[in-house]
Amino acid sequence: ASLPPGGQMPTPLIITITMEESGVARSCGIAGWDAPDDCIIAPRWMLDAMTSANGHTPQLGDKVNVIRAEVPRAESITVQPLTNGIRSLNEDQHIGLLTEAIEGIFVTLTVGDHISISGENGGTFQVTACAPASTVCMVDEGNRVLTISLQLEESVERRQAREVFDAAKLAYTQELDEAELRSEERRVGKECRSRWS
Repeated sequence: ASLPPGGQMPTPLIITITMEESGVARSCGIAGWDAPDDCIIAPRWMLDAMTSANGHTPQLGDKVNVIRAEVPRAESITVQPLTNGIRSLNEDQHIGLLTEAIEGIFVTLTVGDHISISGENGGTFQVTACAPASTVCMVDEGNRVLTISLQLEESVERRQAREVFDAAKLAYTQELDEAELRSEERRVGKECRSRWS
């Protein structure tokens, strides 16, 4: 591989790794140059994300194709809290936690990624949308996390609880409507019988 014009590696350097056997591809940023020649050392989360539909988990020695990727800078991401602790925080706290979790770990984010945050208010977010593309670069040329628009979706637990509540409310309302209809039918029936007698 040759260096781009100017003789310096781009910052951040983003590559796409494609598994030869399955064709599964994933983009990521390069954090360091410590691997031996002809080797790529990939973090576990990336290997997990590359586990293909046929269940093949990337293993040591698997053949991969590596190309430099052009990934657009993030304008916005939408995340969904997957744990209860995160829901109680305000938006500024969410942004602070996400920034801390992304710094030094994620150069790119892709729809479907999980961002785990440790600590007292920690938990896991799932990336549900990115703009302007499904994979975005999260850092600037100095590897600082970009200031982006962050949207939070309702947590899975909260959505499930709301769905159960809404279903129970609908069933109760339908039961009341049916009871009211039966009561009206009985009243009309009594009225008709009293006229006929």
